[in-house]
Amino acid sequence: MRTLLAVVLLLFQSTPAFEVVSIKPAGSADRSGANLDAAHFRCFGMPLRTLIFSAYRLPSWGVSGGPSWLDSDRWDIEATLPPNMPTKREELMPLADQMLQALLADRFKLTLHREMRDHPVYELVVAKGGLKIKPSTAEKMALKSGRGHLENREV
Repeated sequence: MRTLLAVVLLLFQSTPAFEVVSIKPAGSADRSGANLDAAHFRCFGMPLRTLIFSAYRLPSWGVSGGPSWLDSDRWDIEATLPPNMPTKREELMPLADQMLQALLADRFKLTLHREMRDHPVYELVVAKGGLKIKPSTAEKMALKSGRGHLENREV
């Protein structure tokens, strides 16, 4: 009987939601960032795609498709969290993610489709003649990477 009651209670729990939300087009393109505490969530100058990455804990390559304004339009969001939220970050973050997901679905009409895809990849292998590079003796190295580019050099 005790187990059945717990299952019934879980079925009726609702997704946590922000109490008050203000969403506006970003006022300044040079200011961006986000802040979360036990009472408020604030983000400034954020593209919607970045908010999706954050809400669903996805890597930057984890979202494909969508209109061009997912990247071009930037938003300022200020939201008040419900009372009695946890103060420890590790307890607050999953709830904040759920609230941000609900906000994206409600205010931006976001719908998701999850699927696995195969993508071409490059594999770095040693040539038949063997390795021809030598280990560095430098004390400091600088690593730069980007789309299709990897550079590691001595500083």
